[in-house]
Amino acid sequence: MQSLEVKNQKCNRQFFKLNVMKKYFFIAIIAIAISACNAPKKPVEKTEAPAVMVETNLRVEGMSCTGCEQTIAKGVNELAGIDSISANHLDSTAFVRFDSNKTNLAEITKAIEGRGYEVVPETKTEVPANAVQ
Repeated sequence: MQSLEVKNQKCNRQFFKLNVMKKYFFIAIIAIAISACNAPKKPVEKTEAPAVMVETNLRVEGMSCTGCEQTIAKGVNELAGIDSISANHLDSTAFVRFDSNKTNLAEITKAIEGRGYEVVPETKTEVPANAVQ
């Protein structure tokens, strides 16, 4: 009889241990699920459109020295998408190469006129970004 009681006690202990282990297992699964939901999300990477480079020559009136050239270059270079700018006070022109996806001629004109000069557009030529110069 005692051996039957001892066996029952052993079975009850094992059953109890198994139930406790199941509870810990489910708690661990729930903790993992909660932490996965609260994990920081990866930012979605934006794919940029291919650059569409535009070259333009502008007639800029009011330049009288190299300081004027530098002032115009500084103002235009503050814009996003500017590849290059070259102002010349001797012939009153500015050559600008820019990415039309990031800026436009109106913004460039506004930047130059904001520095006290007058802009008169002359020519505009679209050049693909992968074109060899």
